[in-house]
This record gives sequence, C-alpha cells and structure tokens, in this order.
Amino acid sequence: MPAELPPGFKQLRPHQVGAINEAVALFESGVDVVFMDAPTGSGKTLIGHQIARELRARALYVCSDKSLQDQFARDFKHGAVLKGRSNYEVGLPQQHANASMCTSAAQDDPCLYCPSGRPSCPYEQAKMTALSADLAVTNTSYLLHEANGPGSFRGRDLVIADEGDTLESILMGYVEYQASKTLVDQVGMEFPKKGCHKKTIVAWLDEFAAKLAAELTTIDRKSDVQQYNSVRYAIADATTIRGEVTADMERGDDDDDKGTWLRDYPWSKDDSVGLVMKPVKVHQHGVRNLWRHGQRWLVMSATIISADEMADSLGVKGEYATVRVPMTFPVENRPVVLAPVADVTYKNMDKAVKDLGWAIKVASEEHPGERMIVHTVSYKLARDLEQELSQYVEFGGLRGRKVITYTEGRGREFALAQYKKTEGAVMLAPSMSRGIDLPDDMCRVQIVAKCPFPALGDKQIAARLHTDGGQMWYSVKTIRDIVQMTGRAVRHDEDWAVTYIFDSSFRGLWSRWQKLFPEWWRESVDTRSDVRKFIRR
Repeated sequence: MPAELPPGFKQLRPHQVGAINEAVALFESGVDVVFMDAPTGSGKTLIGHQIARELRARALYVCSDKSLQDQFARDFKHGAVLKGRSNYEVGLPQQHANASMCTSAAQDDPCLYCPSGRPSCPYEQAKMTALSADLAVTNTSYLLHEANGPGSFRGRDLVIADEGDTLESILMGYVEYQASKTLVDQVGMEFPKKGCHKKTIVAWLDEFAAKLAAELTTIDRKSDVQQYNSVRYAIADATTIRGEVTADMERGDDDDDKGTWLRDYPWSKDDSVGLVMKPVKVHQHGVRNLWRHGQRWLVMSATIISADEMADSLGVKGEYATVRVPMTFPVENRPVVLAPVADVTYKNMDKAVKDLGWAIKVASEEHPGERMIVHTVSYKLARDLEQELSQYVEFGGLRGRKVITYTEGRGREFALAQYKKTEGAVMLAPSMSRGIDLPDDMCRVQIVAKCPFPALGDKQIAARLHTDGGQMWYSVKTIRDIVQMTGRAVRHDEDWAVTYIFDSSFRGLWSRWQKLFPEWWRESVDTRSDVRKFIRR
C-alpha cells in the first residue's frame, strides 16, 4: 500500500510514482547511495519525502542553504527545521544576542543569555525537536559540523541531500584549512611568506599551535567560553592540517603547489586569512566526514550529469545507482539556440564585448518588451556589457529598456528586486545561475554570454584538472552550471522561454561532451534557427 501523502498534496504524478518505486527497490536490494537526476518541475522534494515514508525511515533532509529549508518547511509542516545557532535570538531584544554567543561552558552551566539553562535556549529547543522527529530538516554545512562534532545526527536511516551537486564544494569548504588573522595577530605571529616550502609551513603550524596552547591557559573558560572554544578549535585544526602537509612532504611533495594539499591565497587585498590550505580532491574525506553519518543516502539534483563522476569526486565506497526522472515540460517551450557569435576569452575580450552587445541588442529586438537575463559569469564582463549596451539604450535596439546589474554579491538581491518590478528589464547577472526562480513574465529570454568554465587561475582547480579523471570533472562541472543557468526561467509545464548561447567556446564543449548533457536538455537544442542576424558586421 502506497505511503500516505502529506497534507496539501492530493496525488502523485506517474513519473513520481515510477521514481519512488525504482529508488525504494534499489535501497531494498542493498544499494547504499541513490543518485536521483530530477529536472525542474518533477517535484523531487515530494519524491524524496515519499521514499522516506515507503522505507519507514527516520530521515534527515539536508539542502544547500537556509532559504531551501524554509521552502521545505512551508510544504512539509511536519518536518522539524534546525538551523545554525546564529539564527536563534536569545536574551533581551536590546542585547542583540543569538545562540552562537552562548557563554555556557558545560551542560549544567547557565548561560548569561539563558539564565535558566540550556532547556530554555531556543536553539537547544529546536535541536531537541529535530532529534526526536522522524523528519528533520537542516543544511549541509550544519550537518558536516554537527555530525563531525557533537554527533547527535549521526546514523539516520536515510539522508536526503537536495541540490546534491553542491556537495563537493560544501565538503571542500569544510575540510580546507584557514588560519584566522585575528588569532595569528593575537599570538604575535606573521603568516608564512608566499611560495615557501611545505617544510616552512609545518614549522609555522607547530609554532602557531604551541602559542595557541599557551594562550589557552590564560583564558577563563567560564567567563569567556567563546574565545576559549575558538582557540581550542584552532589548535585542533592546525594539528590536523600539519599531519596532512607532513604526509605530502613524506611523499616528496615539498613545494606549496604540489601534492594532495595546496596553498591558496585570499583574493582580498586586506587579507583576513593569510594561510589557506586546500585538498586537490575531497574524495579521500568523503567517507569520514559525510557518508558514514547516514545508513543510506538519496542524493537529488536537477544536474547530476554523471553519477560516476560525482561518486568518484565524493569518495563513495559502497554500491550506488542512478534514477533518472523524465522532464515533464514540453520541449517546444524551452528551446536552446546555439549562436556562437563571440570569442569570450581574456585575450579577445574587447572585441567579445562588442560582439555580445550587438547580439543582445538583436535578441532584444526579437523579443520586444520581454524581460531578459544575461549570465555573464564575472562582474567585470557585466560592467563592460553595461557600458556597451548604453549606446543601444539611447539610440535603438534596447530603447525604453532598463539594464540592471550589480558589482558585488551583496547587491544581488536588490538588483533582482529591481528587475522583477521593471517591465522589459535586462539583467546582467554575474551570479544567478542557481537559486533564482523566474517563472512566466519574470523572464522570457535567457542568454549565456560566457560559458562558466572553472577558473584555471585557481590553483586547486588547475591541479584537479590534471589528476586522473580531471578532464571529465572539469567538463561535468561546466555542463552542470550551464544547465543550471538555462533552468532559471521555465518553471512549470505551461511556462516558456528561449535560451541563447552566444559564447563560441561552447562549440568545443558540445562537440566533445554532448552526451553528458541530460537527454531532455539535448532535445531542446534548436538547430534550425537562423543565427546570422546575431553576428556583428
């Protein structure tokens, strides 16, 4: 007998029934990890929920950010949502305090903000509710920190990881090492010079840990528990990374840009972190930090692309399988037009900006009055295109349209709000390939101005590319982002939008790796359109 649907849901669609039955059968046959490739509109969250019910499993649903947690909570009100400590206000309103500022040094030690003890803390209350619930909801970063720390959420029957294609980057962020500039200054040290050998880094880490240990003896744990814990964790982190870097040296990799761990450098000129160590691959950290915390895993995404590559990158050791959910939106509602009119490379950028500007102008004329989003990948290209398009706003092609962009991450939400309330707006978007929902008239035209190839100027990415399977990883990562980009506009089966890809570098990716693109995406590609009109003469 099929599991009962949660309130608000009347029935399952045929493709959902098929996906649920297939996944349940795989788990019952002994598969440890099921990758579910479920495109937009398939209702993958409900699918995951019903799989947990069919298995009668105590489940933990994890997603990439807090907004997705809130969305899940709106749809499945019986799910117990748990966020990080800083999301829970404590004490009096005028104190502006949250649970991350807890001063309790032990279980029975009262906190300054919750004098009656931990049971009165809103974070502790939410955690206890989530621990006792059959369905708890948190984010992936929290799971990594909690399960590898206190460990209260270890061993759930089923972990449902939504937006599973983000697991690698979140795991990378968790295992990488960053030395706090505040603590380095506090113990009177300076960061190792750039380009130094790993032998020097190990010696620096030894000194840093020793000075932190001495600092720890001067801190009153009860009166300053946050500072005490900050130093204690920093000692543990320095000791751990020292072992990793030493292992590299023992294998003969003493240069800071060789081996399994690399030194990276902050982009900011005002460095708040001056020693960053990243693994080339995170697969060796997957079992210890991720997979062992759930009996079975359901990893869901609209862009699995390659389960084999994902399993390799994340270090899956058990048996895994893939369930592919069909696209339900009509193919004629989501055409992808390949118009490779601009060579968007660093050496050719000046010409590329002019070529892209012309192509965007023509697209605007082809779709008068329709909102358009242009994925630029970088802030610089967005700024350059804004300047290039200004001539068309004044003299034709884009006349009457408002071109909107933003120059840093914190301006993203404001720019998006402006775009949504402005008819015929053109959004130059450096960072809207994910988490943006633009149904119906919110977007009728999507443009990929630049293919999102991972930046080879990043030492970790460059090193990863040259490992075994690195080319596949690099291509999958690019394809994943393209599919995400082109999925912002068509959000239900009666919605429609046209996508244009103007970057000529897409041709090489398409010719070599076409079969990696999801079948439903490949069938959208329009090869009949006359693209000559987009070429600047």
